[in-house]
Amino acid sequence: MKCDKAIETYLKLDNGKSLPVTLRVHLFRCSTCKKFTNTYKDFLLQLRKDKYFETNIDFSDEIMNKIQSLNIPEPQTKVSDFKWIIAGLFIIAGFIAIPFSKYFQTLIEHFGADFELPLSIVMGCAVTVYLIIFVMTHTSIFNSKTIEKFFQK
Repeated sequence: MKCDKAIETYLKLDNGKSLPVTLRVHLFRCSTCKKFTNTYKDFLLQLRKDKYFETNIDFSDEIMNKIQSLNIPEPQTKVSDFKWIIAGLFIIAGFIAIPFSKYFQTLIEHFGADFELPLSIVMGCAVTVYLIIFVMTHTSIFNSKTIEKFFQK
């Protein structure tokens, strides 16, 4: 680790957070950085001791007001709902077409009727994964107010 990166990492640490191993090794080997960190600690202790730096000030309300006043755009969904529906239809069509495939008949001849259970489990897992991804990317649809409105009608 270079000295400038070590100093930057040290200054980014929160109070009481332990030093990363790479930073500890660097401070052990580099006397310049070690001197800087000791001077920095002494400076902060002196500020707290002299009451120039009030540590009991609560800035949380001011910070939250600033955050709420920011105009942060909501992230756009990358896949349209139409494409989700098309993907779901392809999955369903694929499941419907499986029994008519010559590969399916070959696998049943080779493995016997015991092949149907593992295939059913794989198909169920595929649908489950599809639905989990759909729900996770469309959480705004599934909030409690939308669900309540749906059941009130």
